[in-house]
Amino acid sequence: MLGKTLVLTADSTDWTSRQMMLTGLVTVDRIYRPVTKLQKKLRSLHYHLNGDKSFWYADWKMRIKEYNTVILYDSFLGSDVAEFIEKEAPETRLIVFYANPWFNNYYLSDEARRKCEIWSFDLDDCKKYGLKYNHNFFFYNPVLETKTNPNYASDVFFVGKDKRRLQVLMKLETEIRQEGLKPFFYVKGERRDVFGKKIKYTSQEKAFVQKSNLTYESVLEYNKVTKCILEIMQPGQTGVTLRTVEAMFFNKKLITDNLAIMQYDFYSPKNIYILNHESRKLSDFIQDNEFSGWDPKFIKSYSFEHWLQVFNAGNSR
Repeated sequence: MLGKTLVLTADSTDWTSRQMMLTGLVTVDRIYRPVTKLQKKLRSLHYHLNGDKSFWYADWKMRIKEYNTVILYDSFLGSDVAEFIEKEAPETRLIVFYANPWFNNYYLSDEARRKCEIWSFDLDDCKKYGLKYNHNFFFYNPVLETKTNPNYASDVFFVGKDKRRLQVLMKLETEIRQEGLKPFFYVKGERRDVFGKKIKYTSQEKAFVQKSNLTYESVLEYNKVTKCILEIMQPGQTGVTLRTVEAMFFNKKLITDNLAIMQYDFYSPKNIYILNHESRKLSDFIQDNEFSGWDPKFIKSYSFEHWLQVFNAGNSR
C-alpha cells in the first residue's frame, strides 16, 4: 500500500495539483521553492556545479520522513531530488512518474535509478528503457457540471505548444474550415533548434501562433463545448496522452494521429478518428451523430484514483 503519500509537482497551486489535493488521497507540494528571475538564473548555474541542491527545495524537505511514499510527478531538474529523498528518508518508497515522453525529461543518473521506481505513461518508453507503466489520468470533478459558455464552442479543439507540429496543424485547420466547420486551434509559439536557439516564424506562421499559454481552466471550458478534441502527437511520442483521457471524461470524439491507439481496449471507430489512416472523410466523422459515448469502465480506469491503485499493485523496492 502507498500509505501516507506526498506528490511533488512543478506548481502545487495549478489545477491538476489542486484536484489531487481535493481527492483527500494525497498531499501535494511544489518541488522547488518560489524564486525570482535572478534566483532562477542562479539556480540554473548551481545545477551545473557540484554540491548540495536542497537549498532550492520547498518546505517538503523538512517533512519528508512523515511519508510512506513520495511521487515525483514529472518535473525535476536532475537526479539530486531522488538522491536527497533516499538519503533523508531511506525507508520511504520513491516513485518517479513521467507524464511526458522520455526524451522531454531530465534523465536520472544510474545511481538514482537504482534507488527509486521509474514509471511512464508511454508504453514504448517502458519497453525501450525498462520502465514501469501507468496511465495518464483525469478527475471526476464539479467543473464538468458547471454551466457552459457558447463563446467557447467549436467543432474541433486543439491546444498545445508548437513542438514541430505547426505545419500539420495549419494544414488541418484550413481543411476543416474548407468543409464549413469551426475549428479552434490555440498553438503556443515556441520553436527552437537542437541547440536551444529560437527559430523565427514566417509571417504566416506568426499570425497562427499565440504568444502566451492558455490556462488549463480555459482548456477545460473549451473541452466542454467542442464536438471533437484533436491530438497531434509530438515526433517520436506514443502512449495514451492527456488529450485522449480528456476526451473520455468530457465524453467527446477524439481525432488523433496516434496509430498505436488501435491496440487499446477503449478504441472504437465511432469515438476515434485516426488521421492519415481512415478512408472516411474527417468532416463526416465530425458531423456523424452515431457517436456512442465512452464506456464508463474506461473512464474509471483512467481516473486519478485508479492511477494510485496501479502504484499500489506495483512492487515496492
